[in-house]
Amino acid sequence: MLKTFKGKLVFGTLAITSIANLILTFYISKNLNLNLQNTIKRDMNNIKIMAVNNIKFNSRLIEEEDEKDIPWKTISDINSNFKCFVAMSNKDKELIDYSGKLYYEEPMLDIIKESKNEKSLLKLNKKDNYYLATYNYPIYIDGEFYSNLIVQNNYEDDFNNKNRTLTYIVMAQAILLIIISFVINNMINRMTYPLKRLTNDMRNFGEGIIVENIVISSSDEIGELSNSFNNMREEIKNQIDIIVEEKERVLHLQKLSKEFFNNATHELKTPITAISGYAQVLSENLESQDEFTKRALERTIKECEKMNVLVQNILDISRGRFNSEKK
Repeated sequence: MLKTFKGKLVFGTLAITSIANLILTFYISKNLNLNLQNTIKRDMNNIKIMAVNNIKFNSRLIEEEDEKDIPWKTISDINSNFKCFVAMSNKDKELIDYSGKLYYEEPMLDIIKESKNEKSLLKLNKKDNYYLATYNYPIYIDGEFYSNLIVQNNYEDDFNNKNRTLTYIVMAQAILLIIISFVINNMINRMTYPLKRLTNDMRNFGEGIIVENIVISSSDEIGELSNSFNNMREEIKNQIDIIVEEKERVLHLQKLSKEFFNNATHELKTPITAISGYAQVLSENLESQDEFTKRALERTIKECEKMNVLVQNILDISRGRFNSEKK
C-alpha cells in the first residue's frame, strides 16, 4: 500500500493527524493537571487565610487562661467548613491537636520536617485510590512562631473527573480520527481516480490498444495532465498516420522501381544480345578481316559479355537476390 501514491498520501495524512492528536492530548492533560493543582492551591490558601484570621480573632476574644483552646476552635472551624484533616504542631514538630481523617501519615511527617517551621510546603501523592494533597503553613503572629498548620485533603473525585475528562477527549479524538480517515480516503479516491485512469490508458496506448480521450473537468494539475495526455495521444496518432502513409508511398516507389528495373534490364538485354550475336557471326570470318576489325569485334564481344553480367546483377538486385561476390 505504501508503494502507491494513494497509500503514501493516506499514511502521511493519518500520521500527521495522529501526531497532532498526541501533542494535543499531552497539552490538554498537562493543562488539566495544572488546573487541578491550582484548585488544590486555592483550597489550601483559603484554609490558610481562614486559620490565620481565626487564630487572630480568637486571640483577641479569649482570655489568657483559655488560649490553649484556640487551636482546637480553629481546627474545628476549618474541618466543619472544608471537611478535611486539619492539625497543628508546635515548634518541636509535635501535634497540638487535630480533627478529621488522616489518609496518609508519611507525607505529613515529611512536610513538617522539611518545613523547619519556616516555609510553607505542598505535596501531592497518589496512594491506592486516593489523590492526596498535604499542606504545611507555619503561622507567625506579631513576628513570633505560633504553630504549623497541617492540612490533608482527598481530591480523588477531582482526580477521577480529570481522568474521565481526558478519557472522553481521547475517545472523541479517536472517533474524529476515524471520521477524518474515512473522509480523507474518499477525497484521495476522487483525486487519484483520474491518475489511475491515466495510468491504465497510457499502458493500453503503449501496447497499441486504441483509447479514447480522457475528459476531466477539474482545472488542477491532474486536469492539465489529462489534457497533455490527450494532446500527446493526438500527436502520436498523427505521426503514426504519417508513417503509415510514408510506408505505403515507399512500398509504391519500390514497386515502381522494381518494375522499372525489370523493364530496363529486359530492354537492355535484347539489344545487347543482338549486338553480341552479330559480333560473334562476324568474328567467325576473321580471316577476311583486317587487324583493326578483328580487335574491334573481340572488344565488342567482351563488352557485351560485361553488359550481360551487369544487367543480370541489376535484375537480381531488383528481385532481392543480390550476391556480393558477383562482379
